Amino acid sequence: GFNNCDPEVEKIIKQACDKLKEKCLMVDYIAIPEHLKGVTIWGAICMEGAYNQMLKGGGDGMNWCGQYSTWMRDYLCRGMKTRINDAGVTVKYDILLAEYLAMNYNRHFYSKAQNMVRWLRTSYDKTLEKYDVLIMPTIKFPATDLPQPGASISDLLDKAFTPVANTAPFDITHHPALNINAGFTTMGLPVGMQIVGRCHDDLTVLNVAYSWEKMTDGRYNCH
Repeated sequence: GFNNCDPEVEKIIKQACDKLKEKCLMVDYIAIPEHLKGVTIWGAICMEGAYNQMLKGGGDGMNWCGQYSTWMRDYLCRGMKTRINDAGVTVKYDILLAEYLAMNYNRHFYSKAQNMVRWLRTSYDKTLEKYDVLIMPTIKFPATDLPQPGASISDLLDKAFTPVANTAPFDITHHPALNINAGFTTMGLPVGMQIVGRCHDDLTVLNVAYSWEKMTDGRYNCH
């Protein structure tokens, strides 16, 4: 989770881990190489999956049991047909890419990515057999300025997707993950610490976050 991380962000997160260690929590610095592939796997699933469920599927998708929102489906599908030009760059990018992949590759890469989720989940599970939680920066760099008017499509996409490198993998492996403020940069920008736990073990994640909260004051200076 620290690969290509901003040095100041890395320092703040590691200082937080050291403070947790002082409270009799065992802290080790480890590597999970598979984590670096997680955002790519997520991308293949998100592009086609989100499009087919959230956009083409009217927000609800299909083939699941539960309460469907008929008014939302009608509203979203009507907007997709009549006001698609109002959609943001990321939505248009998703539509074009998802349709291209479906037409030319028969959703091959979506299926491959879903198969790889099991490999990714197993890599986290094996590590979490030894450790209660994983801790890493939520975003690897401090908050950046909003895109300026007239920003290129490339810049807009970069602003939208670059921050999710550490968070996206857990959207597809379904490990519980929590973001909590770990401190501030010298410029006064907040730095998020992501705490990730075993599947279905939300309580441990919350307990670690609560332990951190008790150690910090309103400015997140450690006692």
